[in-house]
Amino acid sequence: MMPDMALQQIIAPQVRNGELHIVVSKDFDAGAAHREWAPQLLADFPGPYTAIIVDCSRCGLLSSTFFAGLMQLYHEYSARGARRFVLHHPDPRVVRNLSILRLHNLFEVVPRP
Repeated sequence: MMPDMALQQIIAPQVRNGELHIVVSKDFDAGAAHREWAPQLLADFPGPYTAIIVDCSRCGLLSSTFFAGLMQLYHEYSARGARRFVLHHPDPRVVRNLSILRLHNLFEVVPRP
């Protein structure tokens, strides 16, 4: 299946060595494409994958839509065999929000340098 182009612009998914790599754009919350990012990603990239790597280095604070989608991905890809969920270089405010939401234990966080 050909990945949705609007989806490609906000999250740029790629499969490498059995891992799904997602690069979140700084424009993630602009427009309407972000509302359905997780279901569309699951449809276009069903897996299974050994790990889900989410590169947040290009964006700042992310909306509740991001966290809702992240949890949807966590539950679906876990059920499909993924064992590692990595947030790569998220903004410190995203890490704080994960703690507030009590979701921080679900993800490996590689902090920004």
